[in-house]
Amino acid sequence: MRTLILLLISCSFLAAQRPGMPVITPEMFGAKGDGRADDTRPLQLAIDSAVKVSGTLYVPNKYRITNSCLAAAWNGKEYGTFTFKMIGDATWWDVNNRSVIIADFKDGFALGIQRGKGCVVQGINFQGKYVAPKSSYLEMVLGAVPSDTTCLDTRYAVYCAVAVDPVGPKKPSTGGYPRCESLYRGNTSGSTGITIDNCTANGFTVPFITSPNGQTQNAEQLTFSNIRIGDGKFGFVGCQAQERTNLISNVGAWGTLHTLFHFGSYGAGQAGQWMVDRANIAGNVFQIVSRNSSGFYPLTMTRIAAESIVRIGSWYSGVGDVLDLSNIHLKYIDQIGFIPPYHLKGEGLTIRNSNIRYYGLSLPVIVDGKVNWEGKWTRAAVKPDSTYSFDRVGAFTEVQPGQFVDYGDQGSWNSKGFGYHDGKKLYTTPGVTGNYRLNKLK
Repeated sequence: MRTLILLLISCSFLAAQRPGMPVITPEMFGAKGDGRADDTRPLQLAIDSAVKVSGTLYVPNKYRITNSCLAAAWNGKEYGTFTFKMIGDATWWDVNNRSVIIADFKDGFALGIQRGKGCVVQGINFQGKYVAPKSSYLEMVLGAVPSDTTCLDTRYAVYCAVAVDPVGPKKPSTGGYPRCESLYRGNTSGSTGITIDNCTANGFTVPFITSPNGQTQNAEQLTFSNIRIGDGKFGFVGCQAQERTNLISNVGAWGTLHTLFHFGSYGAGQAGQWMVDRANIAGNVFQIVSRNSSGFYPLTMTRIAAESIVRIGSWYSGVGDVLDLSNIHLKYIDQIGFIPPYHLKGEGLTIRNSNIRYYGLSLPVIVDGKVNWEGKWTRAAVKPDSTYSFDRVGAFTEVQPGQFVDYGDQGSWNSKGFGYHDGKKLYTTPGVTGNYRLNKLK
């Protein structure tokens, strides 16, 4: 028996030492890896080689590309399923020294994965050409969504770092990726089980997007973990209803973004099932979410930490969306120069065990719509079961320091806006009409 055990241990050890699937590098195909030479073709050839043998592509250096690179297995009639790994040495805290892919163009995707199954992209630092435009908070609360207009940004094609299933059977009538016409072919099947881990994406209109083509399905059971987001328009974008059980975990968003999680205006314009767990939001992020999930699948967000945002966003749900265990600090009124018309707009959302507040101040959170509030709240959190009581004033000059007032029609929630005096200056809501609910703090 002892001899048999020793033999089994020996066999297991020898098996572990056997060479695995081939490891491929872009340098094998002539890449310079210096961040200056055009390494587009060597990188694409390396991707093709790794896909063909279900192998591992190792990208240790800096690779400048001038066109999109696609991981796909075309069999002559359609995109077949495949698996491969693209591995680098970067981490989500990388400072642009290792495993960098520089997208030196503005009209495509740095990396596309078409109908992949179980593919892994890990330790890659994606750097793009998007430059965050200057825009005021006032312009954004009045509806502006600032973006670098020199970068591709259409419903079915957007400048991005990673696109899962970027193309469909035919090029959309309103336009797709302009230099990828030959890639629009095959059927509507999409990817499953893709993992994007320990990656950075900075300088893209949308760092990560799924199913932008408006035709493919699937894009399900995806995992985005340990991700750092830099400058862009939107951070993560989902496009269609079959995006199910997708997970975004441990995200740092510290650049200039309008919205971190956006669903509903790209591709098929639908919202799938996404779960977000742990996001640290700082820098100059305007809002957390924009989503309408009526009729499809829910979004669940837990452990969101926002250091200083103007608002949570626009969030409508008919399928049980939830925000839980989160701590959201709003940007102070004197920092933006006015009172936002709302901090949260939407219906059908449930908020549990969370703090939403002006840190250190007892100012109300303005909600436009109906939101379910559950769980225990700390001293400075929103109280769900009462509205804020107003004092009617005849003119702005009568507002006392520390007083938050409705200056619309007395006795009506149909207001022209709100005013607040902090002891030095009067702040008002810029030219907004609508129905609002002010929630009083404990």
